[in-house]
This record gives sequence, structure tokens and C-alpha cells, in this order.
Amino acid sequence: MSPEAAPLLRAAGVDAGYGTMQVLWGVDLDVRAGETVLLLGANGAGKTTFLKSLVGLIAARHGRIDLAGQEVTRLRSSDRMRLGMTYMSELAVFPDLSIDENIRVGAQALGHADSSARVEELYGVFPALREKRRAPASSLSASSARLPGPSSRKASTSSTRCRSDDDPIRSSAARLDCQSARRRAATARHG
Repeated sequence: MSPEAAPLLRAAGVDAGYGTMQVLWGVDLDVRAGETVLLLGANGAGKTTFLKSLVGLIAARHGRIDLAGQEVTRLRSSDRMRLGMTYMSELAVFPDLSIDENIRVGAQALGHADSSARVEELYGVFPALREKRRAPASSLSASSARLPGPSSRKASTSSTRCRSDDDPIRSSAARLDCQSARRRAATARHG
């Protein structure tokens, strides 16, 4: 990737917080297409707040956020999601719904014309979910619960251009995404 390539995601001078408590002061970040960037810091340092401000779950009080050259700073999170931004949270399921219901809610929330096809695509990538689809989402382990949850479904069922994963180290979804991507790449290389 050439260093002069325009960033896919750019945050410039972002301030954000909760109520009267300011958490971020002037945060800048450029991420180019294909890059993986890790935000490292102690608990309470503002990593989650920054990710939430990028995807519009909390408002940036100051600064600018662009996706592929388009300013998204004041767009609603649902509009940013339609542009390809996703957020993987730690709390990712409706526990009283089945795994299948959780997945379908996420696919429908995106307004896809054929949400059933998107659901089948997800089951193709994560076949273990199909086997457990009637079980309540609360029956999944803490790390597995992130896989079929609302934010995971959005990331898996939308045309993701920029994915923000809050605590990817604990995410089984991240491991499965990597395994699935390797399989797809091998299939593409070998026809």
C-alpha cells in the first residue's frame, strides 16, 4: 500500500465524552484500505469511546470523521453502517431470542432486499451457528455470544468497508473471520 494513498477512514481532532465528562481530546487517526490498526491503552483510556465516536454511537463534540473521503461526523450510526462502517461490541446479543432470531434481526435492520440470502451467507461462513440456531443466544459462551450478536451480524451481513472491533483479542468471531478469510483466499487462488 503506497503511503500517499488516501485514507479509507480519517479522524481529525476528535473530542468526545459522556454528559459533562470529556474523555477524548483532539484524537487523530488515518487508516488506509486493507490496514489493520490496534488501539492500545489501559482500561479507561478512551479506546471504546473513540471507536463509538467513529461509528456514531456517541457524538463527536469536535473534529471531523471521514469515510472514503465523505464526511460522516454528523451522520447517524445507522447511516454510517449503510456506508460500510461496523462496530463489534462486547455485548452483542439479545439473550432471550434464539441465535437464528438474533441473526435475522441484524440482517433485517440493514434493510437488505433479500435478508434471507444474507442469513444463509452467514450460516455458510459459520456453520456451527446453523446447528445451534434454535438455542437461546444466552446459551452461548461469553466469547461465542459475540459471533451471532447484533453488532456481529451487522459486520457479517453488511458490505463492511471499515470494521471497529472493541476487544478483538477475546473475540472468537475475529478468529473465525480469519479462518474463513484464509479458506476463501485459498479457494480463490485454486479456482
